Amino acid sequence: MAWTEPPARQTGDLITAEIWNTDVVDNLRALHDANFRGVYDSGWFAVTYNTAYEKAHGLNGTPRHVVVLWASTAQPPSYHFVTTVLHDGGSCGLAIYPTADSVRVRTGSSSAGGTIISPMVSSNAGYYRILAWE
Repeated sequence: MAWTEPPARQTGDLITAEIWNTDVVDNLRALHDANFRGVYDSGWFAVTYNTAYEKAHGLNGTPRHVVVLWASTAQPPSYHFVTTVLHDGGSCGLAIYPTADSVRVRTGSSSAGGTIISPMVSSNAGYYRILAWE
């Protein structure tokens, strides 16, 4: 199934089941199929604060989307999305550098929350898992 550009609609047009199935359902299925082809999963690896990590992804070019997860153990029952790490002087986003060959991440420089800081958890060590999509 491939993406098909929906035709222009006028405000107030009645959205029939046929239109819904063609414009929305079929295209969602096409996006899903395309998005889950060419996915890189680093698996869980140990991290600590003030350190750079680089993982070769083997995708066909620079990833379109990269997500970093954090857990306290290598076999986590739960995990957190990493959006902020703590640097000396304040918090900011995790440094993520995707290239055509690899994904590099740089943890924060603070020993209080260098790998993750959020209202739920802060830590200077743990485990990351990088997911990247072609």
